Amino acid sequence: RLRADALGAPYAGLDELVRLLLAAVDGRAPERQHAVREWRRNLAPILGAGPASSGSSEALGGPERSRFGLAESLTALVLAVASQVPLLVVVDDVDLAGPAAAELLAYLARAAPETSTLLLLVGRPSNPGVESPTTRIGTAIAGAERGIRIDLPPIDRASIFLLAEQAIGRDLATRLGDDGCGGSGGIPRYAARALELLGRDCSVLRERGAWVVR
Repeated sequence: RLRADALGAPYAGLDELVRLLLAAVDGRAPERQHAVREWRRNLAPILGAGPASSGSSEALGGPERSRFGLAESLTALVLAVASQVPLLVVVDDVDLAGPAAAELLAYLARAAPETSTLLLLVGRPSNPGVESPTTRIGTAIAGAERGIRIDLPPIDRASIFLLAEQAIGRDLATRLGDDGCGGSGGIPRYAARALELLGRDCSVLRERGAWVVR
């Protein structure tokens, strides 16, 4: 899951993906050990362990070379893992991606069809006519071989109610009404998050085996 582009962290959230891929690749073979060391070195800006982690790219030979090198290294790592076993990569909240992370994901979307990889990138759509990480990545997916872009409309109020009913029961879902999942915009994950926050601040809690509102 991506995080908002933090100051000095242009690849916030992608570090987790890279670490998971590095852990998944089989580096026991002698010829692969060198490649793993190279990936760790080249992807250091994403991992926050290199000179370019602050957004500076001079250490890698300038902006263009830096971005291309990162994209090529990440793609090679994905290819290596996918050569061992079919790979599913899911990246959520791509609408929060900064320009550098969005460019990297767009490159990976174009390269994924060359591997045994299913790349699933999920994000909130932007307003019509507004350029955003989601539209940029969506364009890359639409232009990629076997790429499919799926636009899902928000779910309606009845469906949000069913979600709340499954989580906290019909009586409480009815009492909470629209306020229970306010601000969800019809997006199930945000509705679930709203319910989670209600529980965290003890507005909704369980007493004697039943959900109650405080």
